[in-house]
Amino acid sequence: MENDNSIKLVLSKLLSQYKLNEGYLATQAIGFWQENFGKHLKNYVEEAYVKNKILFVRIKSPILRKELEYKKTQTKEEINEYLKNNFIQEIRYL
Repeated sequence: MENDNSIKLVLSKLLSQYKLNEGYLATQAIGFWQENFGKHLKNYVEEAYVKNKILFVRIKSPILRKELEYKKTQTKEEINEYLKNNFIQEIRYL
């Protein structure tokens, strides 16, 4: 357990030192979204990316896009809880 903590600490310091932390969190956020929401929607999602702490998800179906809008706040909170960080400030479905 102690070894895991020291590895996490070293990784965290390296990410901060080389200013890679934001890219790492963006990748983790997209991965979490795809794993937990995108699986069921894979035929409707064209792309997902993070820019300026905003998660953008391009959805083919306008009806599905509108449905996802209703759970946007809850989805954002779940992603940030997973990241243990308040990284994602907003989700936009395109």
